[in-house]
Formats: sequence, structure tokens, C-alpha cells
Amino acid sequence: MDIVAVLNMKGGVGKTTTAANLSHALARMGRRVLAVDLDAQANLTSWLGAEEAPRAVLAHALKDAKVVHLAIGPSRATGVDLLYGSSATSVTEQELVGDKNPSTVLRRVLRPLVEYDYIVLDCPPGLGLITINAIAAAHEIIVPIETQTMALSGVGLLMQNIEDLLDAEVLTVAPKIRAVATKHDSRNGLARAVLIHLRSSNGIPAMETTIRTNVRLAECYGLKKTIFDHAPDASGAADYEELAREFVAAETVVA
Repeated sequence: MDIVAVLNMKGGVGKTTTAANLSHALARMGRRVLAVDLDAQANLTSWLGAEEAPRAVLAHALKDAKVVHLAIGPSRATGVDLLYGSSATSVTEQELVGDKNPSTVLRRVLRPLVEYDYIVLDCPPGLGLITINAIAAAHEIIVPIETQTMALSGVGLLMQNIEDLLDAEVLTVAPKIRAVATKHDSRNGLARAVLIHLRSSNGIPAMETTIRTNVRLAECYGLKKTIFDHAPDASGAADYEELAREFVAAETVVA
């Protein structure tokens, strides 16, 4: 089981788009995939959730790990299961402060889900306790970075928080971190400059695959489909398919 957090402190950079489409791309490669909606806005659940939702949601599992399977149900993306989120996550996040080990609650919830090859965490923006839990649970972190703006400031904060978790011995090994350029338009001078900076001096490895600006990707949320179901011939589908291939190939090399 590989737990992958899709995380950036900044909002609007393509986290949920990446979590949804990378999950589906991995499933299309034959992997067993669970997508987890950690954001109290529950955008991933609104996007991929099936009409018949499970009896529980993430908030229940965070309070009682034994009910986690009751919060997992099918998604609209074939081959992807979904651990459903809701607005109740924000209330539960506040309650976790009283836990004996508040930074590792999610890790304990996900530990028994060994039937999955990949667990993909769609993380909220900012640095709340849920995000810290995602960092503590993840084996790997993918950081979507929008190249339309100079959106690199959150990376340093992420690295510092990983160091803090290592110092506190919440983490014994730092998760592997890779950046992926999103909303990229190679015709735009700023976008090209951000990509060069990302690949040369950001301090974390960048995926070779870039996610190009694509109107079909923007349409997916409203249609409740991933790019593979909405527009399989669009550049967005090709990009996320290539991202999944690059991701799995890197895992094979490490193994």
C-alpha cells in the first residue's frame, strides 16, 4: 500500500483535479485505488461520489477507526473507491486536538486498508491538523504547482513542517516529495519561467510530466466525470495518463 498525499498550502492549484484524475489513471492501469476526501469542502466527494453514498463519512472514521470501511463506497470513476468526505470534517478536526496522538489519527485509520495498491489523499489548503495528519500518513507527497502564477511560496512551509514532524518523532522517515506543474501554458513567458525555476532551484524534484491548461479538464467537475470519461482524447487525459505512468515507473525503480 502506497499512501500519496496531493498537497499544497495554496488553494486553486489543481489538487482535487490531480487527485481525481491521477486516481482514475492509476485504476486504468490495473491498480487498486482508494481516493480519500480530506477537505471539509468535500469537493472530491461532490465530484466523484456515487448517488448511493455509504452510511458513514471520513469524520466518523477519524473518531472511530473501526468504522472506516463503512465510509468507503464506489465512485463515478471505474475502479476507484472513495472514502467519502463532508463538512463534518472541520468539526472533527477541532475535536482531534484532544487525542493522545492528534497528528497520527489518519495514519491509524488507513493502516488496515491493505487491499489497496494506492491511497490518494485529496488534502485541504492551509496547515490545519488534517493536513498535518496527511503529511504524517503519507509515504509520498505530490505538490501541484500552478505555473500561471509564481506559486512556490507554500513549498518552503511544507518542508519546514516535515522537519518539525521529524524532530517531534511523529515521522521517522520523511515522505518522498515531488512537484507537478499544473495549468501550464508553454506559450506564456511567466509559465515557462516558473517551470524552469521549479525544475532547477525549488529544492524538491519535479515530475517530467506537466499538466497543460485544458478547457476539458475545467469542465469535468461540473459534469461529475474525470477527464477519461469526459474527453478521453483531450490533452488533459494524455497528461494525467502520462503522469500516472511516470509515477508508477518511479515506484518500480525505487522498489
